[in-house]
Order: sequence, then C-alpha cells, then structure tokens
Amino acid sequence: MAGGGHVAAPNAPDGGWGWMVVMASFTLQALTIGITYTFGVIFVDLLDYFKESQSITAWIGSIQPCLLYLTGIVSGPLIRRFGWRKVTIFGSILSAVGFASSALANNVYVLYFTYGVMTGIGNGLMYVTSMVAVQHYFDKRRAMATGLAVSGSGVGTLTFGLLTRSLTDRLGWRWALVVEGGIMLLGVVCGAIFRPLPQNESNEDTKLEAEANKTDEVVDQSPFEQEEPGCCKRSCDCIDLSYLKNPVFIIYCFSILMFCFGYHVPYTYTPERARQLGIDSKSSSFLVSVMGMANVGSRLLFGWVADRSKGVRFYLAGIMLTLGGVVSVAIPLFTTYPLMVLYSVMFGSFTGSWASLFPVILVDLLGIDSIERSLGQCLAAGSIAFLLASPISGLIIEGTGGNFDTPFIVMGSAEAVGGLVFFFIKCVQRRDTEYQTIDEDEDEGARRQRYISESFS
Repeated sequence: MAGGGHVAAPNAPDGGWGWMVVMASFTLQALTIGITYTFGVIFVDLLDYFKESQSITAWIGSIQPCLLYLTGIVSGPLIRRFGWRKVTIFGSILSAVGFASSALANNVYVLYFTYGVMTGIGNGLMYVTSMVAVQHYFDKRRAMATGLAVSGSGVGTLTFGLLTRSLTDRLGWRWALVVEGGIMLLGVVCGAIFRPLPQNESNEDTKLEAEANKTDEVVDQSPFEQEEPGCCKRSCDCIDLSYLKNPVFIIYCFSILMFCFGYHVPYTYTPERARQLGIDSKSSSFLVSVMGMANVGSRLLFGWVADRSKGVRFYLAGIMLTLGGVVSVAIPLFTTYPLMVLYSVMFGSFTGSWASLFPVILVDLLGIDSIERSLGQCLAAGSIAFLLASPISGLIIEGTGGNFDTPFIVMGSAEAVGGLVFFFIKCVQRRDTEYQTIDEDEDEGARRQRYISESFS
C-alpha cells in the first residue's frame, strides 16, 4: 500500500512525529468543519444576489456537509489503496478548485455542484484522513491525541466565522470564496506531513501466513473469477458491505445517525430562538461561539480522561451522547439569556466529548485494521441526517407557527434515543462471547469424544 494502510496498533509510536500528525489533523479539522459550518455567513449574501427562495438557496449548505460525511463510503478504500498522503492532497486540490469555481457561478444551481459537490467531496476526503491517521499513530494516548485533533473543528468554526464575515464585507462573496479556496490548499501541506508508518517486517510467521493465504486465493478461484477484469474487482472492493452483517457496527451507525440529527439543530437555530425571546442579535449570535468554546474544551478534557480510564470510556461516551439529547429536549426551560448561555455550555460540552471519543471507541470495538472503512461508513450514515435535518426542522417550525422549541425537542429526542441504543452494543458483545464460549466447550467435548473412540478402536 502506498502509505498508511494495515498498520497494527503495536507499531504506533505514541509520540514523536505523531504530534506533527496531530497538528496536521487539527488543521484539516479546522479547514473542513470550519468552512462547512460557516455557510450561514454568506447565505444572506447569496440570497440578496441571486434573488432565489431561502429553501432553494439553503440546499447549497445542505449538500456540502452531506457529501463531507457521505464521502466516507469511498474514502476508506481510497486510503487503503493510495495512502493518507495522496488522498489528503487530492481532496485539498479538489476543494480549492470547488471554491474558486464557485466565485464564477451565475446561478445557485452551479453552486450546487461547485460549492456543494466539489468542496463537499474534497473536504470529506481530508476529514476522514485526519481522523484515521491519528488512530494509527497513537495507541496508549489515542483518546488524548484524537481530542486534540478534533478540537480543530471548534477552533475552525470560530475562526472561519469571523474571517468569512470580514472577507465578504471587504471584498464581496465572490472574492471571499477565492481567498478561502487558497486557504484550503493548506491541506496539501498537511497531506505531506502524513508520512506512512514503517511496517514491521521482522515477523516471518506473518509473511509466511500471507503467502499461504495468497496461494489459497489462487487455488480457490474459479476460471470465471480469474478472468474478472481488474477494474471491476477494484470497483467491488470500494463498496465493502461486509460490516453491515455486524450488529455492533449497525448499532454504532444508528447512534451516529441520531447524534447528527441532534447536533445540527442547536448550531442552526439557537440564535433565532434567542431572538424570539427578545435577546439582541449580537448576543444571540454569541451563543454559537459559546457552544464552540465549550465544544473545544470538552474534547480536550474528555480525551485526557478517556486515556486514563479506558475501561469506562465506552460508558462515558454513551452517557455524554444521551445527555446531549436530553438537554435539547429540556430547551423550554431555558428562557433567559443567562440560561441560554448555560444551555450552550452544556450542549457544547456533551456533544464535544462524544465527538472526541467516537473514533476511539470504534477502534476499541472493531480494531485498528478496519478503521479506514468502518469510520468512513459510520460518517456516511451521519450524512443522511445532515441532508435531512434542515428541511425537516424547517417543516416543523412552519407547521407549529414559528415555534423554535419543537425542532429542539424532536431532534434532541432522536439524539437521546441514539445514546440509549448505544449501550445495547455491550449486550450484543456479551451474547457473542457466550456463544463463543459454548462453541469452544462443544469443540473440546468433541475432541475428547474422538480421543476416547480412537483409544478403544
């Protein structure tokens, strides 16, 4: 593999160049998530310029985050085929071209492709590699390193929000997109930092086993399989659905999906709800910054805690996911500005801690060798929520006469359900362990029975 593929956890350096990888991942998180969640800043400019309806224009901002996560389906196989470095650099260039092309758009439908599809896919490739690389470079400090890396998303949201507003005020939205396209080329530098880990080739048994498996594959192939074109085989490899047979993985994806539904609404509608309570626009907008700051702090804190309490980090992640939903369900109780600040701190902390732990928990459950594909497919499940959350929330608000509490309650309930279902993973694991123990006991009994039969024959 070209770099960064099947590297087992024991080879993880847990430091050294790994901290450079964390820095690069932090930067990629800031670029991809920061740019994605600041679409609202230029949203008004696009409405004024193109004179389209809010629903038509809003699809630009829905397509990009949807594809950012949906790209996970193919990003995992691409990483295993070409390595972290090449995939990151290609994603950076694609995203930069998408932004620059968006500056030339003469209607919103062109922006669907340039700003939505091109930048969404490019950002998705960079986002997944930033998550995967850290998991390979760290073992004992994996949660802390992941927390540091993903905290870049909160920093990026704060930074790019201010930067985009300043650029659009000074240069206009077209030149603002050109500048942001140039900034996305920082991903090329980050990709260069993702150098492949050296693989351990001293284990002769491993090499012999690999050769034996390769021989078995050749023997087992039918003539039709041998004649299969290489391009077809590579296409099949890119869509690996084997994880869909794993109930642990299915439950995990469901929890990710529910989390994404609950995560979207507060960042989108908290300012509007605050204004509905009579709070001024500046103070209302600051609530999103409060969420971002709490989000960053909790990612760092819980990453540090999880490395020192590995036995409980699964339960810690589930509790934080559930509480993130519960606090949104309780939104009718937050009716003053101080209480809204408290809500922002609580929601940002709960969701930030989950965001720092979910890739680490995935490695704990399925192993480091599967992280490229398993993480990508989990993120793809979340893309459904990012595509549908805005339209559903809009319909709920219109159907309730402009009541902003209702989407918080509905989406918060979904997130809380995802957190509760998350704990069923342990039930499934215990069941599988019991079945495995029974099978081993049966095998031992069969061996003893065969020995007795052979002794008396």
